[in-house]
Amino acid sequence: ETVEFAAMVYSKALTLGEPRVLSDAEVDRVMDALKDYGSSVIQTGPLKEGDR
Repeated sequence: ETVEFAAMVYSKALTLGEPRVLSDAEVDRVMDALKDYGSSVIQTGPLKEGDR
């Protein structure tokens, strides 16, 4: 099942053309943009008035 999924992703990616390798500077910009991606404050109790 995993092999079939990987083959499907690969075949779809091929339709987009030859991939472009990111430069080190571009990788750094992507990493900076994603460093806080998905992070959030976990609410462990009821909200108090004025909290959001």
